[in-house]
Amino acid sequence: LQKSANCGKIRNIIGSAHIIEPYTVRGFGIPASRKREAVKYTNILDKYKVALVLGGHNHSFQRTYPIDHGGDTSASLGKITTKEKTNYKGHAGVIYQEVSSTLYVYQMGEWDYLAHHLSEKGYITLESSQGGKKLEIKSWTLSGNVDSYTIERDISNSSN
Repeated sequence: LQKSANCGKIRNIIGSAHIIEPYTVRGFGIPASRKREAVKYTNILDKYKVALVLGGHNHSFQRTYPIDHGGDTSASLGKITTKEKTNYKGHAGVIYQEVSSTLYVYQMGEWDYLAHHLSEKGYITLESSQGGKKLEIKSWTLSGNVDSYTIERDISNSSN
């Protein structure tokens, strides 16, 4: 991550994990030791300005608003930086997205951090344009496109 973040050429860093910690820390009563590990993970994502983290553990489609953990060591979920749902410019925070194509889909319920949620199987497409400056993310189900948003960054500005 450090090499990618500091090379001056990569605009959007995308990570993946089976379990996306902000969901599991909040929703499934993870032990304190696991919460401490989650904080290390989220702080690394913030430090290197990761744009998007993909996962699938919860067997549903859900996407958070951008979240800034701000070096928080209390195992909290961090703060929502914007309630914008479709167009993110600069580094607003890390967006966590889950898309599941498994047989079983779990009903997750709504909570403040979710920008979009649907208990349906699906898949995701990512398209980069403008020399990597713009990343368009579309999530699909068998019934059609359910969510679409963009992350746009300019490497000429070090705050992005």
